[in-house]
Amino acid sequence: MNFPSLFSPLQVGAYRLTHRVVMAPLTRMRAERPSLAPRPLNSEYYGQRATPGGLIIAEASPVMASGFGSPGVPGIYSEAQIKGWRSVVDAVHAKGGLIFLQLWHVGRVSHSSFQPGGVLPVAHPSWVGLPPHVPEVGELWDEADAILAVGTDFDGMMTQNWRMPQPRGLIAVNVDAGDAAKNYRPDVSVIGDARVALEALHATLPARGGLERLRGRLQALRSTVWARLEHEDPDAVELLGSLREALDANTAVFADMCIPGYWVAGFHGFRAPRRLAYPVGWGTLGFAFPASLGAALAERRPVLCVCGDGGFLFALGELATIAQEHIAVTVLLVDDGGYGMLRYDQEVSGAIAFGVDLTTPDWRELATAFGVRVEQVDGLGAPLARALGEHLARAEPSMIVVHTRLRPPPTTSPRWYRAAAARPASEQCGS
Repeated sequence: MNFPSLFSPLQVGAYRLTHRVVMAPLTRMRAERPSLAPRPLNSEYYGQRATPGGLIIAEASPVMASGFGSPGVPGIYSEAQIKGWRSVVDAVHAKGGLIFLQLWHVGRVSHSSFQPGGVLPVAHPSWVGLPPHVPEVGELWDEADAILAVGTDFDGMMTQNWRMPQPRGLIAVNVDAGDAAKNYRPDVSVIGDARVALEALHATLPARGGLERLRGRLQALRSTVWARLEHEDPDAVELLGSLREALDANTAVFADMCIPGYWVAGFHGFRAPRRLAYPVGWGTLGFAFPASLGAALAERRPVLCVCGDGGFLFALGELATIAQEHIAVTVLLVDDGGYGMLRYDQEVSGAIAFGVDLTTPDWRELATAFGVRVEQVDGLGAPLARALGEHLARAEPSMIVVHTRLRPPPTTSPRWYRAAAARPASEQCGS
């Protein structure tokens, strides 16, 4: 094709460029710390290079906290980062220019030093991404030559009440020697800060092959598990899909002791510290709503409270608090007409349901009476994802109500797949 010159106009989709000299992306690593938001220097840099009718393709910008592959790169997932990029765009538009932003997630090529809390990158070959309560993941434990346990005491909820067998070899990294040996006998205990201990351990280990084979196996494992969950619990998988679509890595989630909370805590896959608050094992029904208020006041990030109708009624009066103080909490209330977990326990045991069905209020009228924005959503798929995104973006007190009944996840005791071990005769009554 023949063009008069580089300065002839060009149509790029809906945009008309006055010339064909396009600024290519360059990674600048000049973001503000620790927010990793563009700062005034970024606006000045792009504004200096803008021309009337010219196009700038900006540097790649991670879409979540786990997506970084370089230090100091400005992200595009938090309010501060969005505000910073808006200033960049304004500087370019002031010169009559156009700017496109690349969206970035580096995947497995990231390093743990770039990951929140030093965790494995989401696409690392060793990343499992599922709890040990599903049989396929439990098999990994059963066949392992050694288990490296970092900061865990292997409590009953994690191990299906210690039905997971003692590992062939157990290396426990913990700040407390007693905690490290509380439930499973470690062959080696490394007592100290987890980061220091793991860095020292890593430095002594030789490189080994087989990671690509492991990655393929774990990908197949995840596909198998999710296919089964979609078949057995389609509504719960739809709920999790809506959360993955609507929540960014900066959102803090408070999950109550309720069936949707159990699914979120066990299967959502949080990739940063301080993003999940979950009172597992303590039976603290009604925890999530009042606790979420404190987080919303203390931290500048979206806060989502996931609760059922029974648990929410424990702290109903806090609706007045979020309205009066204008606390930016979004409540996702899944109404199944009572105490769903207890109802399921009774059903699987063959008992007649009693004391588990509740008369619940008209949530729309109730929230409106307090001046709290409320929306009732039909279904757990696209309508819920849309509502979650809109409510969290508004940064105001609000409530989303869904009426449905979910089956509890495999992480709850009625669905544990490991059979209880037989008790020794000496421990049985009458022995």
